[in-house]
Amino acid sequence: MTDGAALAEAIAKSGYTKAYICKELGLTYTGLADKTAGRTDFKTTEVQILQRVLKLSNAERDKIFFAVNRDK
Repeated sequence: MTDGAALAEAIAKSGYTKAYICKELGLTYTGLADKTAGRTDFKTTEVQILQRVLKLSNAERDKIFFAVNRDK
């Protein structure tokens, strides 16, 4: 499950616009919003692109994209 808030924070810190992130991923703005909100899942290749573009460490990547919902 994606931590949308942590991803939004990483994008904001990167200085890139969401439009640029969408272009890099080959997604529409709506597609990115759906994935960030957890309505659809990020593909492995998209996670790899975001890790590279946002300069995420493996730990940061795991925290954002492989978060475990402990409420269940």
